[in-house]
Amino acid sequence: MAQYEVVVGNIGTVYCGKSKKEAMRLFKHYEEYSTLPQASCYQESIVVFKDREIMQEHVGAVDTVDTVDTVDTVDTVDKEEE
Repeated sequence: MAQYEVVVGNIGTVYCGKSKKEAMRLFKHYEEYSTLPQASCYQESIVVFKDREIMQEHVGAVDTVDTVDTVDTVDTVDKEEE
């Protein structure tokens, strides 16, 4: 019999068992719940695993933190000017 696991972003594993019906019920519950700003799982990803392989996935919001590429600057002197 297959083993199902439901993992919710910042919460962790919320179900681990043999019931596909229960796994999918929880997946749908957290998927809907993740759209509510007051929810602890707001914009988090939810994944259902069947025997350790992804069966279904809801992708949460991607971090929108601005990143700045840093470049090491080195004072260069044109060899011809030396």
